[in-house]
Amino acid sequence: MKKIVIPLILFSLFALFLSCRKDNCRNIILISIDTLRADHLGCYGYSRDTSPNIDALAREGVLFRRCYAQSSWTLPSHITMLSSLYPSVHRVTGNQDKLNPSVTLVSELLKKEGYATAAFVNGGYLRPEYGYAQGFDLYDSIEASEGKLHHILSRVKAWLEAPPDRPFFLFVHCYDVHEPYDPAPPFKFKFVEKRPEIDTFLLEHTGLLKEGAEVPCEAIRKFLLLHKTLPIKKADFLNIQTGKPFSDETRRIFECGEDLLDFQGSDTDLQYLIGCYDGGIRALDREVEALFSMLRQNGLWDDSMIIFTSDHGEEFVEHGGLGHGYSVYQEAVQCPLIIKFPGDAHRGKEVQGITGLIDIMPTILDFCHLPLPEEMQGSSLLPLTDTDAAGPEIYAELSRMGNLTFSSIRSNKWSYIWSHVRETGELYYLPEDPGEALNVIADNGRIADAYKKQLFEFIETSRQNAYQPETLQLDPELKKELAALGYMN
Repeated sequence: MKKIVIPLILFSLFALFLSCRKDNCRNIILISIDTLRADHLGCYGYSRDTSPNIDALAREGVLFRRCYAQSSWTLPSHITMLSSLYPSVHRVTGNQDKLNPSVTLVSELLKKEGYATAAFVNGGYLRPEYGYAQGFDLYDSIEASEGKLHHILSRVKAWLEAPPDRPFFLFVHCYDVHEPYDPAPPFKFKFVEKRPEIDTFLLEHTGLLKEGAEVPCEAIRKFLLLHKTLPIKKADFLNIQTGKPFSDETRRIFECGEDLLDFQGSDTDLQYLIGCYDGGIRALDREVEALFSMLRQNGLWDDSMIIFTSDHGEEFVEHGGLGHGYSVYQEAVQCPLIIKFPGDAHRGKEVQGITGLIDIMPTILDFCHLPLPEEMQGSSLLPLTDTDAAGPEIYAELSRMGNLTFSSIRSNKWSYIWSHVRETGELYYLPEDPGEALNVIADNGRIADAYKKQLFEFIETSRQNAYQPETLQLDPELKKELAALGYMN
């Protein structure tokens, strides 16, 4: 009899332990707004009233002032966010790369711990075919051209009306502020006057536009504004955009015809695009508040960890680029990061140290008192909420056509950027030059050499530990979605 009682007692204690741990768990809600620049939000010091509801979230939570993406475009950046692996390790760096199933995502670890897991995303480079669905009970992808956050929220609402009977991990993503910067009319022209001549010219002179579109695909618009805003030659443009002159992508741009060069792009035109982008943020902010209200109405606001972020920024010719996915300068990789903890924990805290999207997964696991896998390359941000520690250095990298084009390393004082195409480095002293406008490498050679050595050691280590991605065949539907976002013609 005793041989039976003792195992029953041990089993009961183990079940009680698991029950207690589950009872102490909280819901985790991760919100990623594609292409959202941190410095275009009020809580990060922007002068325009673009983000009142996001700013309110920052006042209730922890604002991380210097968070950086590990790549400057959607696919590798989101994989890093959910895996805590650098792009050169997970190797999902091209539009036909699919995540190796042996890579562990945060959703998988939480599911193993009994969490319900659901994702509602905006398709494109977030389509489940890329490997994101690992660990999700529900992975709902709505085509980017058929809806934005407003349409996604209707699905989230239906899911929350029959909530799981256990803690959950909810991931929400949308392209609302992504190009072509075309929010509803009340918002598109909130910060700028209408410029119909720009839209009319583009519609009349290109054959690559969707019917009814107001601005062209990303590649064409980049060429138009870069060519007229800067004294830049066509061959130079090809080098800047791809590192390989006359690639298929850039060749298609010039097939539109030389008459495109008649467009008189100027700083005024650039400001028009920035104004439309800011209008998109203001429109997005309204939908974000709808999501927050939904959480409050369902009794989830005070009892959840809410993480608000983006996958990368957006360039507006600060360093000659327009859009994203072509550099690793600050405007391309700095992201908002706000974490609201259950109750009033850490309310109003601001963290000045360097952080990255790679740190989101370990932060979630640490908050849930779960062990951190050894292969993760990020660090939990929880210690930074109680201290003014500087935070570790952070890397960013960009690959085109399977090869590294840019790598960078940032500390609290320095930003070092290496161009693998030109084989040159740049060094910026951030306390005096946060926008990376003045390259001081000539006067700080020893510092630059040390960072270059560290950067290349990181690259070599990444190669040794890299996973082999699978190959994804792009079906017509996915090609259509990517074309709608400006990634394919």
